[in-house]
Amino acid sequence: WREEDVPALELLSVHLRAELRVNIFQRYLETHPLFCLWGHLDGAAVRRLCHEAVTFTFLRRKDDLFVAGAKASSAYFLASGTLHYMQDPDGSEGGGELLMKTVAEGVWMCESALWTEWVHVGR
Repeated sequence: WREEDVPALELLSVHLRAELRVNIFQRYLETHPLFCLWGHLDGAAVRRLCHEAVTFTFLRRKDDLFVAGAKASSAYFLASGTLHYMQDPDGSEGGGELLMKTVAEGVWMCESALWTEWVHVGR
């Protein structure tokens, strides 16, 4: 689902579009302990975050969500499906072995990018 694929959304007021985004995204955000706490402390801030900073990204089989060596700029929540993560053997300390992992639905990834400079070590 991408907003630009639904022309009728342009007919909604900014306020109504913002409420729609909150209803779509807040349930995913609040699965993370930090955002859940933040929502209890300052619900308006989480609603603003849903309206201004959260989006869906759709991947097809064999698409890369991120690549090793790229600066991380986002955190990700796997809302549906599975993702296969492969860590570059030379990309992190203690490297040397190829790490492959299947990421299940409901898992957060790359949260460190939200509060520190982070470089991806896999794809």
